[in-house]
Amino acid sequence: MYTINEKLFLLILTAPLLVFYGGLAQAASVSCGEIIVTDTKLDTNLICDSEPPTDGLVIAANGVTLDLNGFTIKGSSEKEGVSGTGHSNITIKNGAITGFETGIHFDDITKLEIKQLTIANQSWDSILIGTSRNVKIMNVHTYLPEEAPGSAIILADVDDSKVTNVNVDGGFYGVLSIAYLGISKRFEVKNSVFARVGHVGVRILRNDGAFVINNSVSGTPACWSGIDVVDEGPNNEILILDNAATGCNHGINVATEPPATKLQISGNHVYGNVDGIFLLGMTDSVVSDNRVHFNNAGIVLWANTYGNKIVNNIVTGNRDVDMYQYPDFFNLWSGNTCVLTEGAYIDCP
Repeated sequence: MYTINEKLFLLILTAPLLVFYGGLAQAASVSCGEIIVTDTKLDTNLICDSEPPTDGLVIAANGVTLDLNGFTIKGSSEKEGVSGTGHSNITIKNGAITGFETGIHFDDITKLEIKQLTIANQSWDSILIGTSRNVKIMNVHTYLPEEAPGSAIILADVDDSKVTNVNVDGGFYGVLSIAYLGISKRFEVKNSVFARVGHVGVRILRNDGAFVINNSVSGTPACWSGIDVVDEGPNNEILILDNAATGCNHGINVATEPPATKLQISGNHVYGNVDGIFLLGMTDSVVSDNRVHFNNAGIVLWANTYGNKIVNNIVTGNRDVDMYQYPDFFNLWSGNTCVLTEGAYIDCP
């Protein structure tokens, strides 16, 4: 099995042959494992699960559009469907990718669009993007079997990413934006559905300017959070607006050290979780106009959560407590609707 870099090395070696024989294969003449450097449109399914198994297609030039044209690339659980590294202005669209280890895998890409695809039954991740910027994933449906350990969408060290109108069924993460090399910036996920989530629907790790709006997240019994902002390092100016979160240990969870700053958690419908909104490390932020009910606990402000405004939330029908604030941390509570629960440190302030 060749790595992406090994395939690019082979491309350099074979470039004179490609010129000699008059160009690159397209359409029906594309074969599994082929390196493509020009726009390519399939006119048949590409089956890559024979022995020995091969990768699907490798994109190795700037400005390439791969149009599946309604067809499917089907592969082996040990290989990758569509991959590439080190290029710009890449588009993959209009078809299905199924049966690989990873459906789509790109690194070091500037301007990548993944759209109008079904990516199903990978043995690991559906989409994995690393160290890139200006990435758009839209109108994509992913499906992962319950036993698969992978995730639907992983964005590692990716700036200016947008996930829009995706439908995720299964996976450890629905979508994870994580920075290993500093801070990721301007991650956006909106108008999407995350169902049967195994661990976290939308997770943000070390990010400035993330925007999570109008999504629906529902988890399996093992689900930790519907939407969360976690881990060490900066997490600033994050908006979590108008989402629905149910069926997890935490509906919305902020747990950071040092405390996350300048978050807005507003207009969300959080129900049927263990904790509705659980905050452990947040300051200079606003929690407002949320509907939080039928959880064990409604809105909980735990240690290192201070200097926030908790206003105009409707928090009722939670089994243990509607609102709770850890002792010795000051926050402003105003205009909330809730029911007093005996024994709570601060409830319905």
